[in-house]
Amino acid sequence: MDLPPILVVEDDPVHAELVTEVLASCGLLNPVAVARDAAQARAYLQEHVRGAEGRAALPVLALLDGHLPVGSGLELLAWMKGEPELTEIPVVMLTSSDEAGDIDRARELGAAMYLVKPVGFDALVRAVRQLGVPWALARKDAVNGAGS
Repeated sequence: MDLPPILVVEDDPVHAELVTEVLASCGLLNPVAVARDAAQARAYLQEHVRGAEGRAALPVLALLDGHLPVGSGLELLAWMKGEPELTEIPVVMLTSSDEAGDIDRARELGAAMYLVKPVGFDALVRAVRQLGVPWALARKDAVNGAGS
């Protein structure tokens, strides 16, 4: 079964691993693609938009760090929401900035959620579950037929 990926844009490998673990603990089977900066994420997204796989290869969810070594999460969010093929991807900002201006800007640009680091494991699990994109994320219990 080929599932669409989840894109994590995070320059800190420890934070990227934590996010990956949280996604797995929520029962998600989707592969996780990690980009270390906005330029790498943009190249990844452009490749998947123009690739032979088409729309099915686009991420089903993007989690963006606000502060990156090349570009910012807000700049990447603005670019994504300006690209017709990418506008439907839910974006969660996962950043250390609790500045009201950054939060307001993320909301204006179309972020589905804004979480301030440090985010504990349990809080991140709750946030991912609260996001509620069940039509796109495969859960282990759904695949195994459990829960009925």
